[in-house]
Amino acid sequence: MEYILRENTQQFTTATAIPCSLDYGVMQSLSPKITEHLSRIVSECLLNIARYSQASEVFISITSTLNNRICLKVEDNGVGFDVEEISNKQGHYGLIGMKERVRILGGEIHISSTFGEGTT
Repeated sequence: MEYILRENTQQFTTATAIPCSLDYGVMQSLSPKITEHLSRIVSECLLNIARYSQASEVFISITSTLNNRICLKVEDNGVGFDVEEISNKQGHYGLIGMKERVRILGGEIHISSTFGEGTT
């Protein structure tokens, strides 16, 4: 998983010239199903950042929690957006896909964004 994420972040930085750092802190081995879904979620986040955020940097962290869950956090310092407005609009299939992948894994997704400060 770590290799896949490092590859994704390097490709993102090469394609966009936006620095993207990764803090990988998962000690346990992840199943292929979890690895696939997390990789796709990160890819979709990076695609959205490249398309819409106007960010100058991105930070990704993935850690294990005490109750053996995985916490993935993707942050940018871009222009931000109205989460409520985007969530209620038709389309936005990337966001819908991320939510569905998280649901399949039995997790939760939280999106926080402030105009002029970026998105987490």
